[in-house]
Amino acid sequence: MEQVGYDTYCNLLDEVIKEMQGIEIKQEQDIQIELPFFSSYIPEEYIENSSQKIEIYQDIALCKTEQDIQNITDEIIDRYGTMPTEVENLLEIARIKILAKSANVIKITQKRDGIVFIYDNNKFDMSLIETLVKKYNRRVRFSPGKDPYITFVLEKKGEREKLKEIQEFLRRKSEVGSRRSEVRSRKSEVGSRKSEVRGRKLEVGGRKLEVGGWKLEVGGWKLEVGGRKLEVGGWKLEVRS
Repeated sequence: MEQVGYDTYCNLLDEVIKEMQGIEIKQEQDIQIELPFFSSYIPEEYIENSSQKIEIYQDIALCKTEQDIQNITDEIIDRYGTMPTEVENLLEIARIKILAKSANVIKITQKRDGIVFIYDNNKFDMSLIETLVKKYNRRVRFSPGKDPYITFVLEKKGEREKLKEIQEFLRRKSEVGSRRSEVRSRKSEVGSRKSEVRGRKLEVGGRKLEVGGWKLEVGGWKLEVGGRKLEVGGWKLEVRS
């Protein structure tokens, strides 16, 4: 059974069920994963019952978080025993799909030893290319356009190792985006603090600094805060009520 087609079927089925239950449906970008060179399916000898197999396919396709994957992994092992490589790959591809969403990737395809990541043009950040090139050097090639994409050359040999390598690439992309969001948030906080300082007075000619009820005069060296006073040599601290 083709994973891509089944993912779409499961998502549509999930939407129909939610609609029947009166649950609001949030439209999400459908992420296409096309990795035909990887063996990812449930072998007949592992789960013989067709209805049970469909149930597991559906549960995997509907995973939205890492915790969802952990839960279905535990369930599969409890019910059917140690997973074969094909099922492990199926779960790794489910992880890739979750990471792709966080990285604003809308499609992943395979091209020889390279993986092509196609991005959402409306959310693509050009400045991230420099970060990826610094990490992966010539293994990364960027192609601009209506749907910008990055070709990433894999180095690992085994299927499981290659899938992990794809995940690492997507995690790095997501982490870079998260750091940029944090920087924007900090800049916003700094801007707010600057706004708070506005309305307060700083005079360097008469050497006077006024901040709310605070006053610093550097003539006879006087600092006034409220109605109390502190004098140290030529220094004076006054606090007025």
